[in-house]
Amino acid sequence: MTFNAPGSPGTYDLRMFDTDDGGREIASITFTVLEAAGDNGESPEGCFKNGMQYCMVCEKPPCLYCPSHFGDIAPSQSELIFEVMSPGGTLNNPPRVSSFTLDSERTISGIATYHWPGVTPGTIGLRSTAGDLFGPWQAEGRPGMGGVPDAIWIAYFNQRLPAGTYTIVDSSQSTWSYVPGDCSDERGLCQVFAYR
Repeated sequence: MTFNAPGSPGTYDLRMFDTDDGGREIASITFTVLEAAGDNGESPEGCFKNGMQYCMVCEKPPCLYCPSHFGDIAPSQSELIFEVMSPGGTLNNPPRVSSFTLDSERTISGIATYHWPGVTPGTIGLRSTAGDLFGPWQAEGRPGMGGVPDAIWIAYFNQRLPAGTYTIVDSSQSTWSYVPGDCSDERGLCQVFAYR
């Protein structure tokens, strides 16, 4: 799903309703439209240029920040280095892996995955292309959209990783959420953080 940001600056809500179930709200996001983007053509976090087309997905920062299922869960002194996000309606058991590439050595500080409609947290790990497993680390549960308990799993840790490609390993693949048929490419919703 794509939409164009409104032409006038301000804060807006985008809400999606189920037409088959009496008009029940199934997803919503809040976003801000600014008069102009920053010097590099990108907008500050949570904001968009007026008239900008928005695919509702940010797969690998730096990119325009999308209001997210995850809220503010970043570990201290960390930055978001990878995200698969779409505020669309979710299914479980993503058919494609959520992988990211590090161009240089980084210390990963946390990984979050999304499990709608909430399930007791398990573990999150990483597997390198060479097959090495890092973790898994015990996740803690946080409320997701609408306050649903344990919809967000977040594991905080300190793991130095060399440059390379890593796949997120979730102990509950069958409950990990993804959004079908949009530009999130049917990968599990996730966020990866690294120390600055």
